[in-house]
Amino acid sequence: YSPAPFPSSDSHHLPPHSPLVRGAHNLKNTLITEGVLAILAGAVMLVWPGMSLTIFAAVLGAWFAVTGVLRLVAWARTRREFRSRFTLVRGLLALVAAALLFILPAVLATLIVAAIAAVTLFLGIGALVISLVAKQLGATSWWLFLASGIIGIIASFILLANPTGAITGILWIIAAFLIAQGVAAIALGWKLRGALHRQGVS
Repeated sequence: YSPAPFPSSDSHHLPPHSPLVRGAHNLKNTLITEGVLAILAGAVMLVWPGMSLTIFAAVLGAWFAVTGVLRLVAWARTRREFRSRFTLVRGLLALVAAALLFILPAVLATLIVAAIAAVTLFLGIGALVISLVAKQLGATSWWLFLASGIIGIIASFILLANPTGAITGILWIIAAFLIAQGVAAIALGWKLRGALHRQGVS
């Protein structure tokens, strides 16, 4: 009896035209394209001096619109058995966000600031309550909760008193997030490209 030879690395290669390989190829292109667009949108937001809220919303809305279309196209081009509902939902939500940013930029931004202020106020009050309980229990760190609670309450009133400045700060954070997400998407797409290259797929 002679044992079967150990399979070579070539036996693990998938056919270039298999649905799995084609799906991975489409995903790689989508990731890299979305990454480049995210970096460009974030860079425009950060370097454009004196950008108004309307322009900010237009740039962000354009990014949402393009990425939404790309995700829907990638979902449609994938074989039915490999389609992901998550990709479909992400694409639809991106288009909805783009429409809201184009139609109601100021209203949407105001709602975001109001929501953040409400959450900050709630967390601040909660921290005050925790500080009182911690003091009664003899915990030495009760003053940290007291300080954070006061800071949270003050921050919530600042957000409500100066929504324009708050909106600008939030949008700058979004711009930084877009750049970080773009770099991550390109890195993942490039890694997937390397895996496909090892499978003999260009």
